[in-house]
Amino acid sequence: MIFNSFLDIKNKVKGDTEDKRVKVSLRGITKTKTPIIFLSFLLIFVAGFALVIPQASATTVSIGNFSSAHGETITAPILISEVENYGTGGISVTYNPAVVNVTSVSDGPDSGVVVWTANNTAGIAAISAWNLYGVSGDVVFANISFTAVGSPGSSTPLNLNVTTLADIDYDDILAAVNNGSFSILSQSSLFDTGTSEKPYPSIFGTHNGTIKSDQTITVNRLYTYACPGTGGHAEFVRIWGGNGVDAHATWVGYVDDWHNLTFDESFTLESGVEYNYTIRTGSYPQIIHASDYNATGGKITCTEFVDANGLIHENRIPAIRLFYVQ
Repeated sequence: MIFNSFLDIKNKVKGDTEDKRVKVSLRGITKTKTPIIFLSFLLIFVAGFALVIPQASATTVSIGNFSSAHGETITAPILISEVENYGTGGISVTYNPAVVNVTSVSDGPDSGVVVWTANNTAGIAAISAWNLYGVSGDVVFANISFTAVGSPGSSTPLNLNVTTLADIDYDDILAAVNNGSFSILSQSSLFDTGTSEKPYPSIFGTHNGTIKSDQTITVNRLYTYACPGTGGHAEFVRIWGGNGVDAHATWVGYVDDWHNLTFDESFTLESGVEYNYTIRTGSYPQIIHASDYNATGGKITCTEFVDANGLIHENRIPAIRLFYVQ
């Protein structure tokens, strides 16, 4: 061992043949005129240990919190955040099959699904996917589609199990897991356009128009329907007018439940009262190609839509849902 040994340091100054010794032991250091040599050695020794201390992983595998009306299908991305050289993975999701069923699984933009299975009796879906060339950052591992089969008010956890996660050299990637949930909304507690029958052509931009609910509802969330396999979303929303409502919500990025925007505070849409909206979208959101549309819970109109190219349209309605979650 390096400890309990002696370092011989020869002093070659003319006229002095005495050996100068520094004794290194677990109990201490003998005092000499050359402590700096020992301290330098000790710092190198400690630094060597520091280099091999394992660091906590910043990589996270997550699925968001989702909600829909009975019979609707929601596409939920499984997201790997802050990953380095993602190469392959195997991830399963468990759920209550009395509440939701898995109907399909599709690729993410940088992750190809190799094989997937879903057992809607046991309530588990298993997915294997890869990227042969490696990709870093935030990666959509796969998109999994859930169809709401349960009764209004029912809910289920969406629990993830990461069986394999490795880089392109097949070295394991350590990751934390953030689970999600799925809730089925009551038809009497939402304003919902549903999906568009013809979502394409799709383009992001700024929607302006009006909403008139046929029932009084409390709202604190806005959900944006995305074109299948895309990251379509709302980046900003403002709803105002009527009974003094002036509510805002801003997107925080592709994290957790990124389809939903949460308003700064809950508000009430009164039955028969008209409200204005501004919704700024990103990526490929679903669009209803009409100037007005009868939604579940009321009517929505398009006053103006300015697309990403600066073109102005009067028949582009965003496919959205307004609702309340505790």
